[in-house]
This record gives sequence, C-alpha cells and structure tokens, in this order.
Amino acid sequence: GTFENGMYKVGTYTSSGGAVFAGNFRNNKFHGVGEYRWPDGRVYRGTWHDGDMHGRGQYLNFSVGADKAFTGFSLNGKFASAPRDQEEAKKAFLAEYGGQCVKSATAALRELAEKTSAEGVPATFLVPQDQSPESVAEKAHDEEIVDGPFPEASGASQASLQAFVARLAEGAEKPLEVTTYSGLGAQTRLDSHRLKRPQLQMVGQAVEFFAPDAEAGAVSWLLLVNVRREFDLEHAKWKLIQCEAVQPPA
Repeated sequence: GTFENGMYKVGTYTSSGGAVFAGNFRNNKFHGVGEYRWPDGRVYRGTWHDGDMHGRGQYLNFSVGADKAFTGFSLNGKFASAPRDQEEAKKAFLAEYGGQCVKSATAALRELAEKTSAEGVPATFLVPQDQSPESVAEKAHDEEIVDGPFPEASGASQASLQAFVARLAEGAEKPLEVTTYSGLGAQTRLDSHRLKRPQLQMVGQAVEFFAPDAEAGAVSWLLLVNVRREFDLEHAKWKLIQCEAVQPPA
C-alpha cells in the first residue's frame, strides 16, 4: 500500500484473526471507502469513518443464506437490516453527512462570491479551459470526477453572484434551498450522468444551491462539486460545475 506521514493511506491490511481490509485509511484507521472481509465469509463494501462502518454500503452474507447481498446504511459501526432500523440509520446519516457537506460547500461559495471581480469567477473555483500543461492536467483530473460542459469565468457577474450568496445569510427573507445530492433516486437539476463518482462518499460530492423565485437576469441555481480525492471535508476543493440564470423574457 501507500503511506503518508508515516501512516497508512491506501492499501490492504490483514488482521491477526484473518480479516482483510482493502481501501483507504486516515490516522491508521479505516476511513473513506473500503472493503472488509471477515473469516466467516461476510463482506462489507462501502464507506468508513475513523475505523467504523459508517454510511452507505453493500453487505454480503450478513443474513442467513449464502450469497445474500443487501445495500443499506451503517451508523458508527452498527448495522441492522430491519426496514425500520434502516430508515432510521439512513435518516440519521443523511442529516449528519448532508449537514457537513452543506457547511463546507457554503463556506466555499461565500469565498467564491467574495473573490469574484469584474473579470469573473476566480480560477481556483473553475475547471480550467486554457491549454497550458498545468491546466490540461488539472482539467483531466477534474473530468475523472465530473463531466462538462463547465462554466467560464464570465459565466456569472460579480453583482449577480453576490446577490445570490446574500440569500445564504441567517434570517434572509428569501433563503436559498441547499441540497446535498444523495444518488438515491431523487430528481436533480443537474444531469446525474455527469457525476462520475457515487454520491455520499465525499470525493465527487455535489451540492446544489437554488433560488426558487429568482428574477430575470439573476442566478437561479448553481452546483459545486468536491474534486479533491481525500475522504475529509476539511480538505475539500469545491469547484463551480453549473451556474444558471433566469433568462429575461423575449
């Protein structure tokens, strides 16, 4: 496997009891996405947090009978397949994870709006379009996570972005609707086929900001995607993937 700062980063770990984990680590604990195989034949493939199954995943042979697969949610290492337990675990995880994503993406959007100038959106928040070697490499990296077309720096004016983001303020008269994409079948404004990474796994996560009553010429909705390949939202790198304004009447 690979190491970072003397600790496990990505690789395969075999315990003294014969269980095998293959995936990502943080602080020498299973963290991110990985597969764990128990000696008794049970298998879990999904998300982890600080050493525990946490989030969405697939469970094989957890039920009586061979080769029975189940897709569902764990919370802090605990898993129960009963429908009521699963609904509660799903609701709790989506609230926790969604809240973390909204907080991180909102901070990024505020910074984006603050740094947008008359020349447009700062390059650090955009998928690059120029042909320099660095930009070509960065675009290739981003396109492994989300497909274009991508907005340009001039895709939204300074005034329209700042007016849009002002609606994130606490107590705003007309607050934005903010949605963490789940990939669980809910209808989205962005074509979901553009997202190349499963949602609810931090890497490639999409967060949508929507103004349901935007006026002509104003930004109606935009989407940020985390393009950093680290399973840690503290190090997320959010980029503007879509930005739509209300078209004025003909």
